[in-house]
Amino acid sequence: MLFRPRCARPGPDTMVVIERVQSGAHHPTDVAAGAPIGLAAAWFVRRSPRPALRWRLS
Repeated sequence: MLFRPRCARPGPDTMVVIERVQSGAHHPTDVAAGAPIGLAAAWFVRRSPRPALRWRLS
């Protein structure tokens, strides 16, 4: 069984965000807009039923 943390933890993703903003690759507003989109997509995938995740074109 996979370990499922109950809360978000800062980790490599946070360090990548900081580096991308500092290097000028992204504006802070890009990061602020992308974070909720990514969280919503992750939530949707985790909540979708298993058959939808295994669906393939035959």
